[in-house]
Amino acid sequence: MVTPAKQSLDGEGSSALRFSTNVQVNSSMRNWDKTTQEEGKMTGIKVLCQRRLQRKLWERGSSKTLSTEQITDEQQQAAHIEANQGEEIARSELQDSRQQPEKHEAKIDKAPTSYNMEAIVELVRLATEELRVMAVVTEPLWRHCGADDGSRILDKVAYSRMFPNLVGPRQVGFTSEVSRETARIELSPKNLVSYFMDVSNWYVMFYEIVPKARTVDVLMNPEGATDYDGTLQVMAATYQLSTPLVPNRETYFARYCKRYSENDWIVVDVSLDGVHPVPVTGCKKRPSGCLIHELPDGFSQITWVEHVDADCRAIRAMYQPLLDSSIGFGAKRWISTLERRCRQMGNDISLKAPLGEYNQLVMSSDERAQTVLLKLAAKMVLNFNSGISGLTGNWKELSGHSTDDNIRVMTRMNMRDHSLPRGTLISAASSIWLPVPPKSVFDFLRNHNSGSEPLIPYPGREWEVLSGETAVEQVCHITKGHEASYSVSIHKVLAENSSQENILLLQESCSDPVASYIVFSRLRTEDMHLILNGISSQYRPLLPSGFAVHPDGPATGTEGSGGSLLTVSFQLLVDDSPTFVPPAEMHSQAADLINLTTERIKVAVEEFLSQAALLASMNEA
Repeated sequence: MVTPAKQSLDGEGSSALRFSTNVQVNSSMRNWDKTTQEEGKMTGIKVLCQRRLQRKLWERGSSKTLSTEQITDEQQQAAHIEANQGEEIARSELQDSRQQPEKHEAKIDKAPTSYNMEAIVELVRLATEELRVMAVVTEPLWRHCGADDGSRILDKVAYSRMFPNLVGPRQVGFTSEVSRETARIELSPKNLVSYFMDVSNWYVMFYEIVPKARTVDVLMNPEGATDYDGTLQVMAATYQLSTPLVPNRETYFARYCKRYSENDWIVVDVSLDGVHPVPVTGCKKRPSGCLIHELPDGFSQITWVEHVDADCRAIRAMYQPLLDSSIGFGAKRWISTLERRCRQMGNDISLKAPLGEYNQLVMSSDERAQTVLLKLAAKMVLNFNSGISGLTGNWKELSGHSTDDNIRVMTRMNMRDHSLPRGTLISAASSIWLPVPPKSVFDFLRNHNSGSEPLIPYPGREWEVLSGETAVEQVCHITKGHEASYSVSIHKVLAENSSQENILLLQESCSDPVASYIVFSRLRTEDMHLILNGISSQYRPLLPSGFAVHPDGPATGTEGSGGSLLTVSFQLLVDDSPTFVPPAEMHSQAADLINLTTERIKVAVEEFLSQAALLASMNEA
């Protein structure tokens, strides 16, 4: 890894950038790579060894150029041992470096490791300046779009006049998405910065958006910096929307953090296209990120700018308005998720009356029981989203005879993930449009599914859609935060006769202006008793099912645009053996189950609308 001894991204030109001799090493390496004429005559192994040994000579200050004849068999073997790579891995490296990826999927794990530091630092400096202006300036850069909430849209003509094109022209088939949002966040700036710069923390904070992320390399990490000031790193991430109808987005970018005053930080992302060989992805980041200002109470005011070029050709028409308005992956979604997560992380826990049989037990036990229950619910939602996107856990598409291309059915052979049952799993998901605002859909499904007429098959009875006669009793309800938009509850599905046992269900419900989730799973009675004793939830296997709700476009009022996009998803255990291969018929069964459930929801919503209209007419009379 190349690390400048001194860096400055605050100068007014490239002359303000100072580099160590390591940058000159990279420059010499590039010149050497261009003038070497013998590379094509050598084996792949010898090429890699020659480059490693040559770099070591230059890093020691030697100007000597190592010729191919000087690479002895002993040096070649030593280089392999030092790099912990065998002959086959070395050949694979060389082959990967020469092949151009043809698809967007799964190409971010192999990345070049030598960097043009001078070009990258200059790119990041310009991106930082652009982001600061984008976050602060209003007219003429941002103009009112006529929405009731006072939101603004970017004036692309003004933008092109004010800023250079840092990542190149927009590719054919790609669409530009840009948005800005400001909010007060109940976290200190230092805590916020740590969530952005530490990839593990970033994943925990935004797992509904970022199901997969990693730090590829750290290019700058100033000694003594305790708040990531001056840190520059290369990252790879995949973004998702909780639906099978919108493809996942992979991106590869540099992230830089700078504290530019006593109370102000900036975290900027920018794609490395043009200054560094990058994998082919379906999403390029133009200067994006956030400005963070420390408020007098120690919390933060954050202004988020999200500016990307994305391949939207495979998006279904149902979700096109959501993406065109920059809501699906825009600044408002990031801010809304951040606000909701902060509420979930708060310490104000309350129980909703009337008390159920587990309420008093949960509150009378120590705080460990509450913590274990909330962590278990969070893991359940994480697995729910994984079952929709298929990005983690080695989910694979299951082919079948269903002609409905709105349904995605996947299978997974689970042997090691203790948060899911061991065996062969199936995940089925589909999305539909409903003529009801998102908040109404969320409230309707949360209350209706917990009552006497559930709309969705509960775990343990996956292949049987329950009749309206099945009774469901809420026995515990925990809320966190200032509002009741986030809650974790336990329900008891009462047995229809004495020969059946009651089923316990764990359910998490959370809502914000962009996304809402109602996710649940069967919970064994013995697991509930372990939770009450504060025993870790790491080995509690859960099969999540539930709903994800998004608006169908930009809001035109407090309730939204009038329509919702609803995703329904199940995860089912089809065999206890992890080596079982599901037949094609199971694809059809899962698709039929999804279709039956969505039809029940449509009918229930129509009845709800009819009753609401009747009630309104009676009130007018």
